Amino acid sequence: MFTKEWEDFYLKAVEMAEYLRTNVYDFPALHRFHRDIQLEMAIFQSFLRELEEMELNKEVLGGLTPLMADHMTQEECYYLQKLAETSNDIHPPACDPAKIRTE
Repeated sequence: MFTKEWEDFYLKAVEMAEYLRTNVYDFPALHRFHRDIQLEMAIFQSFLRELEEMELNKEVLGGLTPLMADHMTQEECYYLQKLAETSNDIHPPACDPAKIRTE
């Protein structure tokens, strides 16, 4: 579901890294990339919340535990915090990556 988008983001990140080697950190394509990532992460966070709720209610068959979805949410929060530190386009997320939400 999200694999193709993330593979595309990875390839774009590799391309952006080449531009960043020139020590230019403020250009329109980078701003767009950051906004696109933030949007994709918001969509994925919503998906994880829904999946976690279904797991807690025993509505999903499979091996993904609620703790795994929680861990993935924490990783996203950490990533978005780091992204916000490097970009004026991204606002820090309203989350704490160190807080465990699911027991």
